[in-house]
Amino acid sequence: MKYEHPWPHVILDDFLDQEDLDLIVQECNNILELVDYPDIRHQFLIDWNVESKKSQSKLRLNESDISFQYDNVLSYIPKKYESKLKKIYKQLNNKPSKHKFVNMELMICNKKFEHSIHDENPSKILSAVTYISKDNNNGTTIYNSKNDEYYNPVKKIKWKQNRCFIFSGQKNKTWHAFSSNGKNVRITLNLFLCGKESISHD
Repeated sequence: MKYEHPWPHVILDDFLDQEDLDLIVQECNNILELVDYPDIRHQFLIDWNVESKKSQSKLRLNESDISFQYDNVLSYIPKKYESKLKKIYKQLNNKPSKHKFVNMELMICNKKFEHSIHDENPSKILSAVTYISKDNNNGTTIYNSKNDEYYNPVKKIKWKQNRCFIFSGQKNKTWHAFSSNGKNVRITLNLFLCGKESISHD
């Protein structure tokens, strides 16, 4: 469903096919065992690089990154959902997408993680964040301004497994934030229609 307030966005339940969701959940469980994920590691990110066809994996430990190689069995996901994302882009913007590629992130945040209020990197012309964890967590909070009170957002997107929050980023407009609920690890699959070569994870 499309919403206009405080800025255009779409919320879709059951975004991923069930077999894809099951595989992602299984992979996340495997990754958490592989890296022995402790509370001190704020965020674990797997970024699928569509140009090199390789995954770039980082463990964010405070200010430092710990990198290791990961055989990304989820690399088919961006191509599979590209047409769906293009349709949603047109729904939001009333024009076809001119993206260059689809990028994917698998993001695992510990139960204490908080990301500050931010807009969106200009290279991401459509952002689709799918909630993966079955355990309840915080969804996404959205704002009118970067200076809004963090814990008093204009709107809260409620967490539900396989719910997808989608928007076209606009500089100084699409202000949003996300955090874990203090009880559970927060896992999302993030897909982006990208219009430029370089992207940022902030």
